[in-house]
Amino acid sequence: MVSRISFLVAKYNRAELSGEEQLELNDWINLSAANASLFAELTDQAATRSHVQKMDSYDEAAIRAKIESHYPYAFIQQPKPRRIWYRVAAAAAVLVLLGSGIYFYYTNSGQHKTETKNQLAVQDIAAPKNNRATITLANGQKVFLDSAAKGTLAVQGNIKVEKLGDGKIAYNGDTQPKITIEYNTLTNPRGSKVINITLSDGSRVWLNAESSLKYPVAFAGKERIVEIGGEAYFEVRHDPAKPFKVKAGNTLVEDIGTKFNINAYPDENAERITLLEGAIEVGAASAGTKTANSRRLAPNEQALMQAGQVTLNTHPDLEEVMAWKNGLFDFHNADIKAIMQQLSRWYDVQVSYEGKTTDETYNGEIGRTLSLKDVMEGLAFTHVKYRIEEGRKLVILP
Repeated sequence: MVSRISFLVAKYNRAELSGEEQLELNDWINLSAANASLFAELTDQAATRSHVQKMDSYDEAAIRAKIESHYPYAFIQQPKPRRIWYRVAAAAAVLVLLGSGIYFYYTNSGQHKTETKNQLAVQDIAAPKNNRATITLANGQKVFLDSAAKGTLAVQGNIKVEKLGDGKIAYNGDTQPKITIEYNTLTNPRGSKVINITLSDGSRVWLNAESSLKYPVAFAGKERIVEIGGEAYFEVRHDPAKPFKVKAGNTLVEDIGTKFNINAYPDENAERITLLEGAIEVGAASAGTKTANSRRLAPNEQALMQAGQVTLNTHPDLEEVMAWKNGLFDFHNADIKAIMQQLSRWYDVQVSYEGKTTDETYNGEIGRTLSLKDVMEGLAFTHVKYRIEEGRKLVILP
C-alpha cells in the first residue's frame, strides 16, 4: 500500500516510470483532490530535500521505523472503488517513502474530526505488552512463560527447555530421543504477544495469538511431525532424510527446505498455506499421510484447503499474509467481520453486532502496538460506529 505508492512516486521523480506504472499512478492521483495535492508536494524536489535533510539517516527502513514510532497513524489512499480506512488520530497523516529519501505529509484536518456520535467508547483496551503463552510438558506440568525467569525451564531426557533473554524459547541438547517420544504443547492465548520457539532440530516457529503448537521434545523416526491450531510461521531446518510435516486442521504440509505461513483458525473459511521460500507440498491430512490431491507450491504461492480440496492462489498478498509477524494489521478488501476476527484475537475481546453489517470492504495498515480505541478510531473515519464495554466487549453499531 504505502510502499507501492512510494515506489511509483520515487520512479516518477527519477523519470523511470513505465507506461503501465504511469497509468497506475494516475489512477491514484485522480482518486481524490487530497491525493492530487499530496502528489504535488511529493514531486516538489526542493521541499522533499529540505525534509530529508532534517533526518539523521538515509536508510529508508530506519527512517520509516523512526517516524512511525512518533506518528503511529500513517495511511495512504488507494485507487480502489471502495471505502478506505485512514490511519488517523487528531489529524490526518500520510507517510510516503521515496527512493532517494523520505517525505512526511502531515496536516491538521479539523474537517476530519470524528463526530461525537462515533465516539461511544467508554473505556480502552491496550495492545498486548507481554507474552502469556504456556508450555504444557509431557507430564502435564504447565510452564507459564510470562512469569518464568530466564534460563532453564525444564529438563526432558537430554533436552533442556530454555527461556532466552529476549523471551524466545529454545530446545537445546542431545536430539536423540528416548524410546518413548514425549510431546509438549506451546499455547499462545488471545491477547498475547507473538511467541518464537526454536525446536530441537533447529527449526523456528512463530505463533500468533490464539494459536498452539504440539511438537515432540526430540524428533525420532523417519519424519518430523508437528501440529498447529491457529496461525504460525515456520523457518524449517531442512533434512532430506527426515522430512518436516505440519498438520493443521484437515491439512498436511510437507516442507522441502522452506519458509512458510499457515493460517488455520477454525473460524476462517479455509486453511491458507503461503510459501515464501523453498518448496512445500500441501494436501489433505489422513492418518499422517497426504491424499492424492496434494499440490506442490512454488515461492510466493498460496494453497487454500476447503472440504479436502486444494486450490492454488498464484498471487497472494504477502504483505497482508505476514503482517501479523511484522507487528501490523494489514487488510485488503476485508469486510468488517474479517477485521473484527483479527482484533478479537489480538485484544482478547468479545465482538458483537447491533443490527445488520454492511457489505463495505476496507483497505488499511496499522500497527498492532496501538490500543483498541486507537485502531477503532481509524475505522470511525469511514463511518464505522462502535462501543467498548466493560468485560472486554466490543460492539459494532449500525
